[in-house]
Amino acid sequence: MDHLHAPSPEETISVEFKSNISSGATISHDPPRRIIHQALLNVNKNDASAVPNYSSAQRTIERKRKKQDLPLSRPTSFNDILIPDALKVTNGGNRFLLYNNEDPDHRMIILSSDDDLDCLSNSENWHCDGTFKTRFIMLINS
Repeated sequence: MDHLHAPSPEETISVEFKSNISSGATISHDPPRRIIHQALLNVNKNDASAVPNYSSAQRTIERKRKKQDLPLSRPTSFNDILIPDALKVTNGGNRFLLYNNEDPDHRMIILSSDDDLDCLSNSENWHCDGTFKTRFIMLINS
C-alpha cells in the first residue's frame, strides 16, 4: 500500500518560488537579482526559510538560461550575419536596431536606443572611441 500525503506548505512555497524564477529566467533579460527579488515579493517573510538561498536561486536562473541558448554561428560573410528579433529591441521592448542596410558588400548596422539617440542629439559635444572601423577578424580578407 502506498503512503500518500499532502505536500508540506514549505515544499509548496519552494516549488512555487523555483517555478517563478525559472519562468522569469526564460521570459525576461533581467539580471538574476531582479528575478529573485520579484519572486521573493510573492513569499511571506515568515515563509522565507522555505525558499532556496540566493546563490542556489541564481544558479537555477543561470542553468535555465544556458539551456535555452543556441550555439553562436560563425559568419563567413556579411550575408551570414542575421540579427534575431530579440536583439533588435531593448530589454524594455523599445527598438534598438536603428538601421541595417543588409548590403552584402558594404554592410552597415546602427544600434542605439531612442533615449540614447535623443541624448546624443541634445549634446553639444560627442566623444567617440575607435570602434567604428571594427570588422570581424574572419571577414578582414573578404
